[in-house]
Amino acid sequence: MITFISCEIKNFNNLWQSLLEERRKKLRATETKVTLCDGSVFVENRNESGERVLTKQETKSSGFVVDTKPDLQVIYLKLVDVGL
Repeated sequence: MITFISCEIKNFNNLWQSLLEERRKKLRATETKVTLCDGSVFVENRNESGERVLTKQETKSSGFVVDTKPDLQVIYLKLVDVGL
């Protein structure tokens, strides 16, 4: 009985591993822009073996994320509060 359960667990693990591999193959490659607080910019991606690769960019940034789409509701509420 114990050998039967052991075989089922091994088969389940093999099935699980093969499902994971199939899902990984369907993922598309991505590039992530990483900005440090000192303004240094890196591009992060993964090589064929799955290891993380950081490439330093020559450009410098402000070191923080600039909100290019401000929240109009917050601005509107502030204007209404000032008028009262």
